[in-house]
Amino acid sequence: MQQQFQPEYQKISPQGYIKKPTTIKVFGILNIVFGSLGVLGGLGSFAMQGMQQQTLLMNNNANPVANSLLDLMQSGTYKEWADFALIFNLLGYGLLLVVGICMLSLKS
Repeated sequence: MQQQFQPEYQKISPQGYIKKPTTIKVFGILNIVFGSLGVLGGLGSFAMQGMQQQTLLMNNNANPVANSLLDLMQSGTYKEWADFALIFNLLGYGLLLVVGICMLSLKS
């Protein structure tokens, strides 16, 4: 009689439970890596927004391009959009980080 084929994710370990697939561990690690890079990048862009505006204010009237960029940064629409994008960036990458941690902490 032939032995029935069992996929890798359904093989039972000596302790009596089904092994967790390797792909869950791989995607969990990838989620943690990209989530942490995204959160760090979002925090860095938050810091850079303030520093860029302060630099442009210190060099007032030195460059017409800098003046137009400063006007853009101080407009309400740009500021609201930048804050909106930054908040959703941090939320999205934070969620990716949490999902990666949860994937690695799953029990078999």
